[in-house]
Amino acid sequence: MTVLAISARHIEIAFKIFDVNGDGSVDAEEFEGILDVLRQQTSIGMRHREAKMLGSSYLGESAVGSGLQKYFFGKYGNGKLKVHDFLAFQARMKDEVLQMEFMRLQPEDGKITEKKFCKMLLTYAGISEQKQKKMLKRVKERFQGEAAKGVSFAELQGFSQVFRHLNDIDTALGLYHVAGGSIDQSTLKRVVKTVAKADLDDHIVDVVFTLFDDNEDGRLSQREFISIMKARQMRGLERPKDMGVTRLLAAVWKCAKEEIQGSRGG
Repeated sequence: MTVLAISARHIEIAFKIFDVNGDGSVDAEEFEGILDVLRQQTSIGMRHREAKMLGSSYLGESAVGSGLQKYFFGKYGNGKLKVHDFLAFQARMKDEVLQMEFMRLQPEDGKITEKKFCKMLLTYAGISEQKQKKMLKRVKERFQGEAAKGVSFAELQGFSQVFRHLNDIDTALGLYHVAGGSIDQSTLKRVVKTVAKADLDDHIVDVVFTLFDDNEDGRLSQREFISIMKARQMRGLERPKDMGVTRLLAAVWKCAKEEIQGSRGG
């Protein structure tokens, strides 16, 4: 699960720290050190780390770790791993899990409703049920009839770049706000384009602003937007009793096994 939750930048830093000889790759032992450091970034990772020290496992993540070791370093663990290969693997895992989440929402003609998309964003938001209902009601009322275009997986995948570059986007939006600029739709698109090299779909941006613009002034509350996006990015990893984590771990392990089997078949 830690594989999904940690930013690419943190992973790159961890690889550089553990790449002792500076050849741009790590061995199995160094990789275990990297995983140990990355696990400390989330409370669920810390619980797994503590369980490992006690000789037990946590929510099956030890099985994921063991599978990754074999996948990256071979049966005898004597292979080498480069950071770009690991980041490519992480990206595939994220796309696979995102696809599972999308299909779970039962798309029609390849699209989910704007309301379902927003419910996905708010899944781990930690805000009151009453406020969520108010936000979702605004989206439902705004996107009816011809305005209800739906959200495709490609559009969802494009928006997922926000999660993958969230800290940098937060910094950029903060600088823009300090400079006296308001965060409107064009500003968000420009920031994401600059930081994440991604073009957000106009309809997706409109939906997001409808969801978060409580006073309907066309401006985004950076604090609430980033807070909810970070909660979504972590997918409840800071909640020890969240059963969604267990299901998601099972999905990650399924994807990892398919990757391993695919690599063997090739």
